[in-house]
Amino acid sequence: LDAFHQAVTYSKDAANQFASGRNRRSNEPEQYPGGFRYVQFEPVLSDCECPETNDRDCKQKDTVPSNNYSVCICNYDRQDSSAWPCFNSTTWVKSICPDCNDIGYCNVPEANGSIHFPCVCQTYGKYCLLRPERLKRIWEFRGKAIPDKASPFRADFLEQLKQLGYENMTDEVAITIKTKERLVLTMAGLPVHRRIALSYGKSEFIHMCSFNGQQCDIISDFKLHVDPAFGNCYTFNANRKNPLVSSRAGPSYGLRLMVFVNATDYLPTTEATGVRIAIHGHDEYPFPDTFGYSAPTGAVSSFGLSMRKVNRLSQPYGDCVPSDRPLPENYIYRNYKYEPEGCYKSCYQSQIYQMCGCADPRYPVQNSSIRRCNGLDALSSNCLIREGIRFTRSHSCRCNHPCQQDVYTTTYSAAKWPSGSFRVGQCENDLEKCINYYRFAFFPASKTRFFPYGILERFEKLLEALHSLLQFGLLGPEVEGRMEGSNHAAMIEIYYEQMSYEKLTESVSYLVVNLISDIGGQAGLWLGASVITLLEVIIFVFRILTIYCRRNRDANKSKLTNGFTNANQLDSNGIKPNDSSCAIDTSVVFEVNRSDEPNSENGDQDDQNANYHNDNKINSLNENHYEVS
Repeated sequence: LDAFHQAVTYSKDAANQFASGRNRRSNEPEQYPGGFRYVQFEPVLSDCECPETNDRDCKQKDTVPSNNYSVCICNYDRQDSSAWPCFNSTTWVKSICPDCNDIGYCNVPEANGSIHFPCVCQTYGKYCLLRPERLKRIWEFRGKAIPDKASPFRADFLEQLKQLGYENMTDEVAITIKTKERLVLTMAGLPVHRRIALSYGKSEFIHMCSFNGQQCDIISDFKLHVDPAFGNCYTFNANRKNPLVSSRAGPSYGLRLMVFVNATDYLPTTEATGVRIAIHGHDEYPFPDTFGYSAPTGAVSSFGLSMRKVNRLSQPYGDCVPSDRPLPENYIYRNYKYEPEGCYKSCYQSQIYQMCGCADPRYPVQNSSIRRCNGLDALSSNCLIREGIRFTRSHSCRCNHPCQQDVYTTTYSAAKWPSGSFRVGQCENDLEKCINYYRFAFFPASKTRFFPYGILERFEKLLEALHSLLQFGLLGPEVEGRMEGSNHAAMIEIYYEQMSYEKLTESVSYLVVNLISDIGGQAGLWLGASVITLLEVIIFVFRILTIYCRRNRDANKSKLTNGFTNANQLDSNGIKPNDSSCAIDTSVVFEVNRSDEPNSENGDQDDQNANYHNDNKINSLNENHYEVS
């Protein structure tokens, strides 16, 4: 925070002669050696006015020293912010002390001790203080002043801004964002129980609650959720086994809350006053910093909900993540279902661990053996900032949407709260006076004749009940504090706008059936084709295949017949039928006695007998399945 004030003060100074680009190195808070970080007393530099003859009784001032001779070192008490006593800086010497305590005082160097601590010792008082790496300048965090151009502390101040990461930064918004990131990183490194203790509890934060027209049980209906950016958050209806349901739409049947935020406790980096709201399913991890809504104080904020169920197609039509698929190994939110935002943060955590050797303390880790980065360590902080910037510029992580997802959309409206006529708890503690006050405030005498019979009597009974609550202290302090501190409180309404929901389902846009249909349609349009044409084509192809098969069969028979004929020719040339050297294996020899001149009747008869004899032999060969090769 001191660095934040210094940077903001410097941003208002137009004379910046060291504008050489923006340095994003991390802010390293004061780290005292020996493990002491939060000591009560520490040495600080201050502008002093000392007597001419005495360097001990110096008067501390919050201004910037004009020269090195007016600089003093004072004992600064961190509890009451006092700086006393102060001695001229020439009366202090740097040394190594043998032992120091948690308060900040150290033993003199002549004492005995086993550990050596850097310290600064006062020569007059004979005492020493634990010395940090850089002594604080009291004019930087108390006087909110910066050295001018001629000051000997100008170069040191600019160098300090450079080391803190605020070099050449003149925009207050950018300075605030940078400081806020450092604060969140530092707080995330604290143990969980300390972070819970530093934030608001349920009864401090939530003052009134109703759901579906019934009063809530703040203790049991809200579950604590520690967020790294917003601290203690409280989840309503977090019980998955026994959830609270509402069967009617409208603000009266939803969730109504009155929350109290003490704006006086806000840090200077907090730019707005209000609360942050995140709406999610039971099995979804809340990300208020990414998907949250802000509700201001001093107003009633109404959030109307509508639900949309989205069903996406998985492979091969889409790239969504099925709900039955196991979570990725590096997914850090193990007790919740898969979400793209959780995937990105898991990818970021893996990259930080690979590059820095430690994990970002703002997010969970895969297992307890992984070390978290220390926000107070300069090397770790610089690595986190550097790799975070590199991650935002890269596209190395690919996170797909889930196949089944419930999306909640909201409509926001606001009105000033509370109204001017809401004065319960501000009248005197007298029943009759209180009834008369509200009776004449709500029912003027000139208009009482227009109200239905009995309405005044019922209204008086309601006021009596309210007065009883006020009298016994059950309503008065809350309502009175709510009226006086409306700038610290907010009324929130979260309800369903309608009980129906919208369902979006992805379907395959083009199937094989569509392709065939389109081909048939185009063929019918341009070729005049139809189903009959298709049948004719099929019949035509069938006939072609039949003719082709028949020709192949006739060709095989012709080859077989030619083989037997060749066998006869070889036998007539003198080759033995059973000769192993012959390529034809047959034991049948055909003899055809034919006359060269078949002119006589006997010759014709002989030819017929020979043909008949040969046909019988061929049939006999076919029946015995002889192979001809």
